[in-house]
Amino acid sequence: MKKIFKFSLLTLLAGLVGGGVLLAHANRSEVKQSKADEVITKYIPVNSTNFYCGDFSKNIGDLISARTDTFHDGMRSYNALDNFINTMNKVGEGETGWVRSKTWIHKGGYVSFLLGGSNNCFVNIFIEPDGDKPGLDYVKEARNDFYSSRGDAFDNDYRNGVKGAFELSANMALHYYHIPDEYIGRELIVYIKDDATSYYGGVQFGNLRVNQTLDEVARTFAAHKQQIALDAQTSAQNNFSATYMLDTYYASSDFSALETAAAALDNTDDGFEVYGVSNWAYDRAFSTANVDCASIVSDNDAKNWAERMPANKTGNFYLNADTNGVAEDAKYRFISPEFTLSGSGFISAKLGGGTAVMSLINSAGVELATTRIAKAEGTNILNKGFKDASVANVMESGSRLNTMSRTYLDCSAYLGEKVRIILSDDRTGGNWGLAYFDEIVTKYTSVPTFKVDVIQQQWNNSPLYHGVVVDQYVGSAVTDFGKAYNFVTRYYGLMRNTENGVSWCSVSQNADVQALLTEYDNLDANVKAIVSASMDYSFGASATSENFWLSEVDLSYTIGQTMNYLPGGNNPSSSFKGFITINNSNVSFVLITAIAIIVTSLVAVSYFLIKKKKHQ
Repeated sequence: MKKIFKFSLLTLLAGLVGGGVLLAHANRSEVKQSKADEVITKYIPVNSTNFYCGDFSKNIGDLISARTDTFHDGMRSYNALDNFINTMNKVGEGETGWVRSKTWIHKGGYVSFLLGGSNNCFVNIFIEPDGDKPGLDYVKEARNDFYSSRGDAFDNDYRNGVKGAFELSANMALHYYHIPDEYIGRELIVYIKDDATSYYGGVQFGNLRVNQTLDEVARTFAAHKQQIALDAQTSAQNNFSATYMLDTYYASSDFSALETAAAALDNTDDGFEVYGVSNWAYDRAFSTANVDCASIVSDNDAKNWAERMPANKTGNFYLNADTNGVAEDAKYRFISPEFTLSGSGFISAKLGGGTAVMSLINSAGVELATTRIAKAEGTNILNKGFKDASVANVMESGSRLNTMSRTYLDCSAYLGEKVRIILSDDRTGGNWGLAYFDEIVTKYTSVPTFKVDVIQQQWNNSPLYHGVVVDQYVGSAVTDFGKAYNFVTRYYGLMRNTENGVSWCSVSQNADVQALLTEYDNLDANVKAIVSASMDYSFGASATSENFWLSEVDLSYTIGQTMNYLPGGNNPSSSFKGFITINNSNVSFVLITAIAIIVTSLVAVSYFLIKKKKHQ
């Protein structure tokens, strides 16, 4: 019997190890299957990596102007959407030369860009040639038609708005061209030529976008119109040029297709992953600082402090006010193109920092909804999730400094209206007067449910601290969504405990849990549907506190599943604090272990019977 017991024990251990190997193998297989999609170039911003120049006395870096640069002693705007090539102001009218982009592979659709300056300056789209300078085999040539399309459009003497002429000069306008399908798969380049030495003899070029759909070009078009309208507010000179440019946009048949497509836009969802902030108009009249729009979008997920506070970004990039040293006492804002509010009418964004505000405005500029919350004492909470507390461990302290959390706004009362989103650093001065934004969603087909973000922090050579950031809601508490938010908030507070940075579901049937179950059963159907579909979470057991099995965080279960489990009170093992019932990986482990035990038992019985038969 001792031999049989030893054999069974060894077999059981082998089964456990095998089960772990199978589970690990399954996890590796999932990683292999989640191969990233092929990246297709959509946007080629102007910088020293994407462009280089020839025949000029300066390098490409010396030819680049910031989006917020102006001319005519600060009285005129270029109407830029991002940093741009500016040969007139950077090398002077007297020089000529050329600039070329890096190559891209044409996948179909349109190429668009912004262009300003003399009509003796032009842009060619070429098939990639041998050598630096292109030959004559070009796909398309573009000149600044706005410069010469109207006799009074350019007047070099115009300065103070006295004359009736409309001056464009260096203002940039959108150009877009459909590239024939015959060039699909070919390498293309943009070649920009400054061939003028007087009468604004320079070229302004930026916002190069390739492989665009018509809707994508329409979004750029809408953003540029928004930028022109905002720039018109800064001076009378901009007002004249903006009026002319917008009139031309509306009047020209070249833009009728874009007008139609732009009018049909029903979202402005953005995570700053591809286009940075170039899909957003920058409001210079509101802003107290010229924010470097090219560098404010960051892929950094932790502040460069010893505490390494997590940003809790989604994807690779987010709007990070601290990247370029934006002062805490500065304020600024970005405004989206106009779109029709559709779907369920909910919008959301991740917000961080002490002064971040997301607002919804109508076409007249009236604020319809905002994350700005007025308190009884008259002060304002700009970012609901912000809390200035310990930075050493933002998870345990509940601190929300630069750590972003998702906030929902119920704007369903404005469904069908033309609206715009404003993202702003809404206040000057104050501690942590910085704003962070990410994952702006303006179209939810159905009413959203609440999720959690798992984040971690490591500082001062300490172990990783784990925690979760839960979704937030700003709005009426008596709506279905408001009632669901109230329940979910209390659910997370009651059902989750934290010890050494590890969380699990407490399934002890105490009075508070029973009261919560009763309340859950009595929720209105619509409220219960939102609650039930909202995300539940568990970190499983901790290897340090439980010394049994270290499981990965599991976000696959919903609150509805947990609530349906709790009434039975059938916790498989109280020592595991219920984590087996909540964590998929542990369910797999238990299943594999059970199979191993069954196999072990069968082998042991067979071995015993065979030995017994031999003795007979």
